[in-house]
Amino acid sequence: MSTPSERSQIEARLQETSDWLYGDGARADMETLKARQKDLERLVGPIAARKEDASLRPDQIRQLQDALNQTSTFVKMMRETILQAEAAASSASAAAESSSSSSLPDASAPSSEIDPLAELEEPDSTSTSSSPNAAPTPETPLYTHEDLDQLSAVHESISTWLSAKLAEQDKLAPHEDAVLTALDVNAKAAELNNVVMEMVQRKIKLPTAQGKPRKPSSTKSKKTKTKSAKEPAPSDKDASAEKANSKTQAEEKSKAQRTRDEL
Repeated sequence: MSTPSERSQIEARLQETSDWLYGDGARADMETLKARQKDLERLVGPIAARKEDASLRPDQIRQLQDALNQTSTFVKMMRETILQAEAAASSASAAAESSSSSSLPDASAPSSEIDPLAELEEPDSTSTSSSPNAAPTPETPLYTHEDLDQLSAVHESISTWLSAKLAEQDKLAPHEDAVLTALDVNAKAAELNNVVMEMVQRKIKLPTAQGKPRKPSSTKSKKTKTKSAKEPAPSDKDASAEKANSKTQAEEKSKAQRTRDEL
């Protein structure tokens, strides 16, 4: 991960710093000690970064390759789904046209066979309500050609990028700075995952929020009951008066009948 010249420079600087630390550096202030530390980190930092990246890179590359393989399978599934949806739609369209043409009257039939009273007959509700030859409505396809093109383009772009970077990285020596870092590979994996997940989540059909059935309002019935309860019922006094009036009329009729009999 380092060149002979880099190692020699680091060894020399370490020896120098060690001698200084046990000499004048023992009485140095904090700022001077921090400056010496940064000088050593400047020499060691690039080597440590190359070593860490080299340890992380293989696993990141393997994960990205697995994601690309899974995306390739997903693309094939999308293509088959689209083809099946198009075939189903074409079949349904053909069935609908066939059903429509078979329901039309035959123009070549002789006019003598047409019953002039047929129009006066009531239509058969059973035959009009449901038709056994009705073509089924094709389902809405889960994915479209635009979805397929978008995912295929992202898959192809990242696959091409990874192949090119791997070829460049293989030409480099371990002590040279990497052209394919673990950070870059991780960023490409996140880009691919975001596109796939966005597409999958966009196609998930969430159940529509259906409110609970509303209970019939009892306000009106309560008002009706209240109103009817407030209406006064016929009193006993009114009933007695009506009965007395009927009795008086009966007595007058009886007197008039006796008077006619006496005459």
